[in-house]
Amino acid sequence: MDSKTDVPIILTDKYARQCATAIVEVIVKRGKLTKKAAEHQVLYRVQVGAFANKAIAEGLVAELKGKGYPTYITKE
Repeated sequence: MDSKTDVPIILTDKYARQCATAIVEVIVKRGKLTKKAAEHQVLYRVQVGAFANKAIAEGLVAELKGKGYPTYITKE
């Protein structure tokens, strides 16, 4: 998991969430725990911008992270 292909994937928030979910599922299964019904929480996502220049996108990500907002860059 250290190839040029794997590393960018491993470092994403999406991958971290997938790993965390898998870990929780194993703990629940092996510990024979009962999952509590989660309260349904509605989340609204806001896209801040779309940029042709990656450096500008990275600058905005740094600014938003500095203010405490979780951010990530996707490529379309």
